[in-house]
Amino acid sequence: MSFVGCDFFQEEAKLLQAIDGCDVIVHCAGPFQGLRDAPVLKAVLDDRLTVRPKVYCDVCDDAELAMEAKAAYAEEARRKGVAAVLSTGTWPGASSLLAVELKQLLKTKYDAQLDRLKFNFFTSGSGGAGATVLAATFLILSEDARTYVNNKRVDKETCSDAKDVCFAGVGEKEVRRLNLLEAWSAHEFLGVPNT
Repeated sequence: MSFVGCDFFQEEAKLLQAIDGCDVIVHCAGPFQGLRDAPVLKAVLDDRLTVRPKVYCDVCDDAELAMEAKAAYAEEARRKGVAAVLSTGTWPGASSLLAVELKQLLKTKYDAQLDRLKFNFFTSGSGGAGATVLAATFLILSEDARTYVNNKRVDKETCSDAKDVCFAGVGEKEVRRLNLLEAWSAHEFLGVPNT
């Protein structure tokens, strides 16, 4: 294994050289908040590569960037045979999968629909990614929080609506509203009218 330092936005040739011939690209160099382009995904789809990766995944947790990247590159990725999977991190990846599982369970076991979905998180420590977590948190605090009420988008003030939530094994913790991709994806892909 080797490491290559690269500025995705300034060193396109170096980025292309680093990924050329790779089978899988896992992009976890964040934070993603506030970006308007997906340079690593764009590089995976670049026709100058001699051997294109077959799989690209990232841990993007910014709703706007994820939507823009999907709209801009989904068809090209399909056409070029690249499985491009966005937003696979703990938040939103695992939490979005739990929402899918909940919707399926309600339908199959109780013949019920998922009408309202709230995501509550408690984080302790940063898993060694302190600077990245801190930067992402400050960036996300500058955004309004996207919610949906009766299928209509309603933006709320960030860090608002404080409430106490009891987390298994942790106890009661205060949570506040943040702009998280799950609110959009649960509405958009699962059809949940209130997130």
